[in-house]
Amino acid sequence: MKETMKDIILNASVQMTESCHKTDFIVSRGERCLPDRSCIIRILKDLKRIMFPGYFGEENIALISPQYFIGDRLTDIYGKLKPQIEISLYYRDYEKYTEEEISERAEEVCEEFFKRLPYVQQMLLKDVQAGFDGDPAAKSREDVVISYPGLFAIFVYRIAHELYTQDVPFLPRIMTEYAHSRTRSITLAENPTLMSDEDYDTLLRIVEAEAGSEDIKGRVLVANVIMNRVKSEDFPNTVTEVVWDNSDGVPQFSPTYDGRINEVAVSDETREAVKQALKGTDYSEGALFFIQKSAAEEHNVKWFEKDLKRLFKYGVHEFYTYK
Repeated sequence: MKETMKDIILNASVQMTESCHKTDFIVSRGERCLPDRSCIIRILKDLKRIMFPGYFGEENIALISPQYFIGDRLTDIYGKLKPQIEISLYYRDYEKYTEEEISERAEEVCEEFFKRLPYVQQMLLKDVQAGFDGDPAAKSREDVVISYPGLFAIFVYRIAHELYTQDVPFLPRIMTEYAHSRTRSITLAENPTLMSDEDYDTLLRIVEAEAGSEDIKGRVLVANVIMNRVKSEDFPNTVTEVVWDNSDGVPQFSPTYDGRINEVAVSDETREAVKQALKGTDYSEGALFFIQKSAAEEHNVKWFEKDLKRLFKYGVHEFYTYK
């Protein structure tokens, strides 16, 4: 006898339910649940409105008090953000802390986060200026704010970084993945390898942060190492994932954990170096690692010398690959 559609759906639901119960990360664990992605995205949109008042909402800043508008929005964001932080912390730390302790920790995170927002806005305004100065096609700063997907990616990463440095789980990743999904457009004029705007911006920033005091060749070399990793099976396959790789809890590039990657202003020299690297200039001899020994911790230096093959030194950096 042929199964009815009702029977097929019932059997499928039974089997899928069994799979869920066998896989502990699919279903919610007791009273715990995961943060609401749609709420996190709404928080980002609200934060964008207060970072650039009058650009991304219906409000007319000429007719209302900017201070009132920003204060009102911040209060609303706090009401949304704190519960999502609590949910994330409780999901991860419910065996370590009580609900009251987790709520107190969420409040501490919010306090530090909101204290840092004026600084984040100042850095974003510098990003706007850098975008305007560095792109001959930009007609105005307003043009950069409204239409540049790279600026949106930087905004999201700056916000996510503030939560990441406070060890908030889930939320930073949700934010950065949302930015990644929004910034897949291609910058053909400066980017012949057809990477996303997000990847291109990340490459510019890591080269500036790591080699901003080096000459053009020294900067090309850092870009070469990043691109070598992208091509290697031993590393992630996008620039952004390579740069922000945190394998085994260890950041691969110091500017990602000390914040320098978000603070640099990309120079014309760095743009030229990245352009050369993307067009095929390669001095790296296949290097996958580099280190400035004079600024590195002793255990890192020992690991490089013991476990890797030294290739050469240029400027302040020594370059290595696997043995």
